[in-house]
Amino acid sequence: MHWEKFSEKDRLCVIKELEEKFNVRLTAISPYRKYLKDEKNTRYLICGGRENWHGFPPEIVVKEENESTGAFLVFASKGITEIKVFIGPLCPLIRNKERLKQLSNKQYQFNITFNEKFAQVIEIRAYYLELLSEIKSEKQY
Repeated sequence: MHWEKFSEKDRLCVIKELEEKFNVRLTAISPYRKYLKDEKNTRYLICGGRENWHGFPPEIVVKEENESTGAFLVFASKGITEIKVFIGPLCPLIRNKERLKQLSNKQYQFNITFNEKFAQVIEIRAYYLELLSEIKSEKQY
């Protein structure tokens, strides 16, 4: 399967989809465009792309360790004609941060594999995200 680059336009489509599905308004938690919150302070870490590895800064880990509200990990995988949006609790990723590779810039890296219904974080065996929706996207050449 051929994967296309995940753009800022794609990220905005995913944000709009989450807002519609959950009837919320999302705003970025500065300075991170992939880390958002809604009116009830529920947080969403949106990772997207065409590769199976993703990363996030250690500051997000610190914030999540200090907050006990339920945050979500949203993984958006862009194909040629659609973006598959998977969602699950962020807590297992934060709790198991020692299983993740930490890059030279201190970002935590994790790998994803997925099928039609679920995405799995490879480093955390029993950690699955469920397919939330599929967004149709324009072909890019």
